Amino acid sequence: MAQVHGDRELLAALEASEEKYRDLFENSIEGIFKSTLDGVLVAANPQLARYFGYETPEELIAGEGRDTTAVFADPATRGELIRRLRAEGKVEQFEFESHGRGGAPVRWFSMNARAVRNALGEVAGIQGTLLEITERKRVLEELKTREAYLRAIMDTSPDRIWMKDLDGVYLDLNSRLLETMGLGSLDDVRGKTDFDLYPEPEARRIRAKDEEVVRTGGRLFHEETFDAEGRKHFTEKFKSPIRDATGRIIGTCGFSRDVTERRGSEELIRKLSRAVEQSPSTIMITDTMGVIEYVNPRFTALTGYTLEEAIGKNPRLLNAGRLPKDVYEGLWKTITAGKEWSGELLNRKKNGEPFWENATIAPVRDENGTVTHFVAIKEDITKRKQAEEELARRAEDLFQAKSRAEQQAIRLGVQAFELRKAREEALKASKLKSEFVANMSHEIRTPWRDSCSTPPSAMNSGNTPKSSAPRAKPSWGS
Repeated sequence: MAQVHGDRELLAALEASEEKYRDLFENSIEGIFKSTLDGVLVAANPQLARYFGYETPEELIAGEGRDTTAVFADPATRGELIRRLRAEGKVEQFEFESHGRGGAPVRWFSMNARAVRNALGEVAGIQGTLLEITERKRVLEELKTREAYLRAIMDTSPDRIWMKDLDGVYLDLNSRLLETMGLGSLDDVRGKTDFDLYPEPEARRIRAKDEEVVRTGGRLFHEETFDAEGRKHFTEKFKSPIRDATGRIIGTCGFSRDVTERRGSEELIRKLSRAVEQSPSTIMITDTMGVIEYVNPRFTALTGYTLEEAIGKNPRLLNAGRLPKDVYEGLWKTITAGKEWSGELLNRKKNGEPFWENATIAPVRDENGTVTHFVAIKEDITKRKQAEEELARRAEDLFQAKSRAEQQAIRLGVQAFELRKAREEALKASKLKSEFVANMSHEIRTPWRDSCSTPPSAMNSGNTPKSSAPRAKPSWGS
C-alpha cells in the first residue's frame, strides 16, 4: 500500500510539473520552438505563432511557417547558427533579421538555443526561444547614429571637449583635447582623473570647479590666462552637469577654447571703432544697394541727421541738386565695378544749408573678395571752397583793375604821343613863322634902303610928271 501511495504522489508531482511547464509554454512572452536540423518545425508555442502572423501553433506548423529556414532574411545567418550549435552545443543572444509573413516588415530576433542530439551524439535538432528585439534594435541604431553625430561634432569642433563621472573620472573627450594634452587615443585617458594628468594644484582647482557644477546644478563659465611661447594666452571654459532620464546628475561635461586670437581681433576692432567714432572726417557705410547702415558722430555734427535718421536711407538725401547728373552716374559706375572713386560733392544739410565735401568712396570686400559694402570717407571743405571763391573773385578784380590800368596807360600813351606830335608841329610852325617874318622883314628893308640911298635928282629924272601934292610918309605897321 505504501508503494502505491508513493507512486501516486510521484505521478501527481509529475502532473503538476507538467502543468507548470505547459503554463509557461503557453503563456511565455518569448517564442518557444523545436525543429529538426534541416529546419522542419515540430513544436511551437502561441507567442511564436503570433510572431510570424499565425493565430495558433497548429496553423504555424501546418503552414508555410513549418519551414524555419525561410525565417532567416540571410541564409548565411542560419549557416552560422548551425555551425556554432555543432561546435559549441548552444548559442546565446544570437541575433538575426527575419522576413515577415505576407510582405510584413522585416523584424529582428534574439535566439537562445541548444542542440538536440540523437543516440549517436549527433546534432539532430534545435530547441530554444526567440525574443523579438526590433524596437530595441531600432533604439540601439538610433543611439548609434546619435553617438556617431556626437562623435563627429566633438571631433570636428575646434574646442576641447570632455565628459567625466561624479568622481572626476574621464568618460570621453574629443580629438582636439587629446592633441592638446599630447595623448594618442582615448584609452590613454579613460579611467583617469585630472590628478593623473595635471600637477596637483591644477588638478585641485579643476576638481573644485567640477564639484561646484554638481553642487549648484547649473552651468559655469570662467576665463583663464596663461603664458606660453613668450606671449599671454586667453582661454574660456564652460562646464555643465550631465543628467540621466530622471534628471539626476551623473557627471559633468565641458569645453574650453583658446580665444587669444579673438581677443586680439576684438582689441583691434575696438581701436578701429574708436578711430571711426572719433574721426574728424565724415564716415558712412552702405550695403551694395547704397542703403546706409552706419554713420559716425561727425556725420551727425556736420549734416544734422542722426544715426537713426540716416540708417535705411540712401545717400542721395544729402544731394543738393547742383551738380550734373553725370557726376553721380560716374561715381556709382566706378564703385560697383570694384574701384575707388574720389572727387568733390556739393551736398545739403538737414537745415537746407549747402556744403562742400571732398569724398573718397571705396568697396569693402569679404575674405573671398566679394564686395559686401561701400565705405565713404569725406572731409568738409566748405571753408576752403569759400576761400578759393574769394581768391578767384579777388583775382578777377585784380585782373579787371589791371586791364583798366593797361587801357588807361594806352590812352595816356596815345595822348602823350599826340601832345609830342602837336608840340613838334607847333615848334615847327613857330620856326617857319620866324623864318617867314625874318624873310619878310628882309624883303621890306631891302627896297627901303635902296630908296633912301637914291639922290632926289635921280628920283625925278625922266618924263615923270611932277606932282603938286605932298608925298605920303611910309607906314611901318604890319
